[in-house]
Amino acid sequence: MRRAAPLLLVAVALAAPASAYGQVIGRAPSSVSGVLALSDEHGATFCSAVLVERRLALTAAHCLGKPRRLEVRAEGGAVARVARATVHPHYDDPALENDLAALVLDRDIGSALPIGRTPAADAVVDIVGFAATTPDGATRRTQTTGTMEIAEVQPLELVATARGSTACHGDSGGAVLAGGALVAIVSRGPRECDGPVRLTRLDVHQGFVEGAGARAPSSCSTSPPSSRSWRFAAVLGAIVAVALASRKCRRGEEEGA
Repeated sequence: MRRAAPLLLVAVALAAPASAYGQVIGRAPSSVSGVLALSDEHGATFCSAVLVERRLALTAAHCLGKPRRLEVRAEGGAVARVARATVHPHYDDPALENDLAALVLDRDIGSALPIGRTPAADAVVDIVGFAATTPDGATRRTQTTGTMEIAEVQPLELVATARGSTACHGDSGGAVLAGGALVAIVSRGPRECDGPVRLTRLDVHQGFVEGAGARAPSSCSTSPPSSRSWRFAAVLGAIVAVALASRKCRRGEEEGA
C-alpha cells in the first residue's frame, strides 16, 4: 500500500513537460479571498492557509515543522505576518492525525470563510489552495481550485478522491468547501498527486478553533493602558477636579459680593 505524504513543497521529477503538470491535477485559477498562501521569510510558498476570523487562519500542523518567520499572502498580493502559531494539542506527527494549527495574524488581509457542516459520503467538494502546478514546484504560486468527491467520512478526517482534479504539493492547509462553507482543511495525499487525499474535519475540532479565536485580536482592539498611564490619568483627573472646584468657589464669592 502506498504511503500518503504531506502535501508540502517537494522536488517532483516528472517526465511530462511543465505545461502538463497543471493538467494532471486538473486545477483552474480562482480568487477566494479567505484562502491564503503560507510562505517563509523569503517569500517561498510551501503550504496554504484559510481565514476563519479577520485575524485568525487555519492551516495543517505539519506545515509548521520547523521554527521560522512565517507570513501569509492573499491572491491580490496583500501580506500579513504570522504573529503567533498554535499547533493542535493532540496532533500526532508520525500519523498526522489532528493535523491542524491556528495562525494569529498581525493585520487584516481578507474575508473570513464561514465554517459549515461535514458533508456526507459521495458529496462533491471544492479544493482551494496554492498547489505547485509545475514539475519544479515553483515557489511563487497562484491560487487554484478543483473538485473532489468524499469517499469516506471518518471520526477525525474525510477521505476524498479525484473528480476531475485532485490536491497536490502546497495544498496542505488549503480550504475544502461545500456550498461555499469551509468544512475541512487539506492534510495529505500521495506524492504523485494521483490518489486519495485526507482532509482534517473542522466540526470535531470546534473547541480548538474557538479557543484560538478567543486569543486572536480583533482589527479594532487596542492595548490596555499601562499602570503609568493609569496613574497619569488619575493625577490629571484630580487637577481638573481642583480647578473646577476653585472656579466654582470664585464664582460664588463674586455673586455674594
